[in-house]
Amino acid sequence: MQLSDIISGIWAAIKPLSPIQVVNENNQGVLWTLGQVTKIKKNGGVIWILPLIQRLDVIDVTTGAFTFLPQSVTLKDGNSVVVQLGITYHVESAATMLLTVGDNDVEEVIAVIGRGVTADVLLRHTQGELADKKADIEEDICDLMCKEARKYGLECDSAHVAECTKCIGIKVFN
Repeated sequence: MQLSDIISGIWAAIKPLSPIQVVNENNQGVLWTLGQVTKIKKNGGVIWILPLIQRLDVIDVTTGAFTFLPQSVTLKDGNSVVVQLGITYHVESAATMLLTVGDNDVEEVIAVIGRGVTADVLLRHTQGELADKKADIEEDICDLMCKEARKYGLECDSAHVAECTKCIGIKVFN
């Protein structure tokens, strides 16, 4: 065992007992006292905690980008398309995110919301409208994504349809 491993182990054991915690500029800190949110530290800085009574969770709030896996959707006119959506998002409220999402992956939550919203918006349009009103449809998706994502402390900055391809039906069985 190397000296650096021993020092890292000692630091990992002592750090939670330190009354001084640092929140970096691109993070939000959520201070929990006996299981209740008592303070939210935005814009970085130093925060004093009472070890063993308080806990500080630090959440990265920088903008992230996510591209969904292709998804098949049947349109209002009965045509099917395969669509792939890309979005940018950020954590707006670390406390809300921790209380609703918990330890789950934020991108997984965004993906679930995005797939549902994309299908919901596209179901209201025809193949011709997709071609003619792409910008309006992307705006509708982004607006609905924002509305849903806010429930989880997230904010959708932009949404764009990365790919939209018409499906051709093939009858396999009689």
